Amino acid sequence: MNNIKLLGAVIISLYFTTSALAYDDQRLSQALENCTKQKDNLVRLGCFDQLAENLTLTENLIITPSNEPHRHQVDKKEIPPMVSDPSKKVASFAKNHLKKIAGNKAEISNEITATIIQAKKMLRGQWQVSLNNGQKWQQKDTVYLKLTSGDEVILEEGALGAFYLKKLTSNRRIRVRRIL
Repeated sequence: MNNIKLLGAVIISLYFTTSALAYDDQRLSQALENCTKQKDNLVRLGCFDQLAENLTLTENLIITPSNEPHRHQVDKKEIPPMVSDPSKKVASFAKNHLKKIAGNKAEISNEITATIIQAKKMLRGQWQVSLNNGQKWQQKDTVYLKLTSGDEVILEEGALGAFYLKKLTSNRRIRVRRIL
């Protein structure tokens, strides 16, 4: 029942929003005011979303100090193209552990596949592995996983900046951090 009321309120607010924008740009402030008066968060969000859809990228209404509206052309910013080169994705995978990367996040992949060149156990039984792509990783937890050189592994990004290493032939994974 509440969903029906909510849907009705969204439709009514969208009707008022679109009709307010159809008349004149001066009515934009009134439409914004109507949206801010909405009590329900979803209705208010829907109202603002509808306003945003009705605005164009090339024209904006700007109020001058004399409160007279006039048109202003807005420059369209070029969106950088997504890089689809797999070698760049592999090279940038988890590089923010070494230093912060400033740039396009679309270049960073969520997982990569590599082959272990060298695997050695550290003093406390944790693994340190060198991969065929030049990266070195060290185990952070104490989970048991048998690794040997030549194993195919998947490195995947987890929640909150965690990274995991698992063999292709196993469901078990260890938490790792990149050291080189």
